[in-house]
Parts: sequence; structure tokens; C-alpha cells
Amino acid sequence: MQRNVRTIIWLMLLLGSISMIYFLSLIAHLPVAVTVLLIIIYGLVSYKWLRKNMPVSEEVLTHKGDSIRDYALFFIGLLFIVVRSYFIEEQYGNWDAWWLWDYHAKYLQDPAYWRELFKLNDAYHPDYPLFVSSLIAFFWRCIGNYTMLVPYTFSIIVTLAVPAVIYLSLYNKNRFVAAVAYLMLAMNPTYLLFGLSQYADQPLGLMFLCALITMEQARLHEELVIVVAALLGCCIWMKNEGLWLSLVFVMFNARLLFANWKRFAAGIAFPVVVFGFLKLNAPANDLVKEQGADTFAQLFDVTRYKLVGNYFYTRFTDHTLVITACTIMYVIYCYLTRRSPGRNIWMLFTCTVGFGFVYILTPHDLSWHLATSFDRVLFQLVPAFVYVLARNFCELRLFVSREGFQ
Repeated sequence: MQRNVRTIIWLMLLLGSISMIYFLSLIAHLPVAVTVLLIIIYGLVSYKWLRKNMPVSEEVLTHKGDSIRDYALFFIGLLFIVVRSYFIEEQYGNWDAWWLWDYHAKYLQDPAYWRELFKLNDAYHPDYPLFVSSLIAFFWRCIGNYTMLVPYTFSIIVTLAVPAVIYLSLYNKNRFVAAVAYLMLAMNPTYLLFGLSQYADQPLGLMFLCALITMEQARLHEELVIVVAALLGCCIWMKNEGLWLSLVFVMFNARLLFANWKRFAAGIAFPVVVFGFLKLNAPANDLVKEQGADTFAQLFDVTRYKLVGNYFYTRFTDHTLVITACTIMYVIYCYLTRRSPGRNIWMLFTCTVGFGFVYILTPHDLSWHLATSFDRVLFQLVPAFVYVLARNFCELRLFVSREGFQ
């Protein structure tokens, strides 16, 4: 694993722990100084543990100009994101940011009124996991005001980190493929729009991506199963969809995870306990509460499948056209060479199909539900799809022009 990727994984775990520790500190009525101390202790201990147990691989340069070229490309991608962000970023994020995530954070910022969050009506979704809101609330409480720089800073960090993690994880395997994957995200206006929306969707995508990358290392170093479990726990604490993604991830990697079940339990226990406490205190999810006698019949309603299918087709041939084309190319290659597309491809297909069935069974107006959430939910999987496809293309060695560009 590349050293900076390890640092980003540690940072995401630290942010998740800040969110969970702060939420529990509200329950325990801890002074904020004690909460800060606990977070510092966790940060130091976790960083030391990762440095010891998550090995890094240093770059082997085959040409003198490799380092300069790689840094230049990396800088160009980051510069493009920053400059483009200036023109598309909305001051307070998109409507979900100030309607839900920041609004929840205002309740959590005040230790005297945070329980009032669970008394809100369904329009404010008080059942939503609180990774983003609790994280924002912690920094607001430490700073002493509701500055919008906090949610913006988190969103821009995530937006920069996703393509950076993909590039840094792949450039030692195949620089050309890594560069294409990196720039494809960095220069994609739809990715930047969702990344800067200040929603929880792109952070979930980054956390899931980190779990995928760490899982590769865990097959060589089984002690890292605890890190994989902690990342999946953070996915669960991020969004309700994170629970589905984590279940599918565990299903496709069950052999290794269950063979190291003690490590897995140690990593995921804390997030699950925090998530469980939230669900016990929050009202039922509207998608669950509003299910009725017609739910089963919706499974056999052909018009619903057509509508959901049309949305998939439109988005796969529009916002994610390049990813769709690469997926089709890779599947055709696998068919012609009589090889399986691989565990991760099947896993991501399963996650996508699962999202589709959520819409099939939704108690809300299907057209409205698709129009208001389908795009951003689909983009939760874009970082993982880009990484997995690029990782597979790296192994095919189809794009090596000379020895130094591998």
C-alpha cells in the first residue's frame, strides 16, 4: 500500500471515530475537553498501530523523469478540482445539506437539546445515521459557532481524496491506467457536483473504496481485517445505504472475514453499538414504517421495473458513460478469455441491483423518489467501480507503451 493512501485511510477512520465518540459523549454528558482528550488518544494509538501493521510499498522508478511526471499529473488533477469547485460550489451546499445534515448538526452541537433531534417529523429524517452531522457538530462546538467552513472543508477533503486514493493506489501498477482513472474523476463535472454538495453520499463512496483497498492488503496481512471491519462500520454510521453495502461486502468476502471473526468483531463492534443506540432512540425509517399490504404486489408490477430500468439506462449512458463502456469492454474480454470478471465486479453489481430493488419497493411516489435521489445514490458506487475496473485493466497490461510507463 502506498504511504499516503494509508494516511488517508487513517484520516477517514479518525473522522469516523470523532463522530461516534462525540455522539456517545452527549449520551454520557462528558465535558468537551474529555471528548477531545479521548479523540487525541484514539488518533495517536490508531496511527501507531497502522504504521506497525499496515506495510507500505515504496515506488521503484525506472526512468529519471518518472517522479516529476507523476507529481505534475497529480498536481494538475488537484488544481482542476480546486479551480472548477470555485465555479460550481453552492454557498451552503445543496438542499439536503442544510435541510438534513447541517440541521441535525445544530441539534447535536448543543448538549442540552440534542435529544430533540429524534422528535422531528419524518420530513427531516431523524433516523438518518449521524456520521456527517455529529462530525460537524463536534467542530462547531469546539469553535463556538456555526461556521459553514466546517461542512465545506469536509466535502472538499473527500472530493480531493477519492481520485487521489485511486491514483496513488494504482500508479505503481500501471501509470497510464492510473492517470486515466484519476483524470476521469477529477475532470467529471457530475462527480464534482455531488462531491461538493456536502451530502453524505461521496463520503460513503470514499469509505467503501477504502474498505476495498484495505481488503486487498488483508488477504496478505490478516491482522488488517480489523481495519476493514472498522471501515465497514463507518459506512453503516454514514448512511442507511451503508448497511446494505457492508452486508454485501461481508457476503462476498465471508471466508476471510469469518476466518478472522475476532478481529472482524473487534473492528465493527463500536460502530454497530453506536448505530444500534441511534436506531433504538430514533423513529422508524420512513421506507420501513410506510410499507403496507401493497408492498409485495409491487414486486410484480412491470411498470415499476420499466421506470427504474429507464433511469438506470439513462444514467449509465449519460453521467457514467465512460464507466459503463469500460465495464462492458472488460466483461466482453472476460467472456472471450473464459475468465470470471472477479469477486469485486460481482459485488458491485449486487450492490447496484439492491439499490434498484429499494426503488421497486418504495412506499413513496416512484417517479419523485427516483428524481430526488437516484443520481446521488448511484454515485456512491462510482469510486469503487472506477478503482475496481482500473485495477483489473492494470493487470491486463494492455496499455503499456514502454517499460518505464508500467
